[in-house]
Amino acid sequence: MLVKRWINIRMMLLTGSVPNRTLHLAWDRLLQGDDLS
Repeated sequence: MLVKRWINIRMMLLTGSVPNRTLHLAWDRLLQGDDLS
C-alpha cells in the first residue's frame, strides 16, 4: 500500500509539476506583457 501510494505521488509530481510550472510561467509572461503594454 505504501509503495503504491509513493508511486502515485511520484507520478503526480512528475506529470503535474511540469505543466503547473509552464502554466505559471506563461501566466507570469501574460501578466508582465499586460503591465508593459
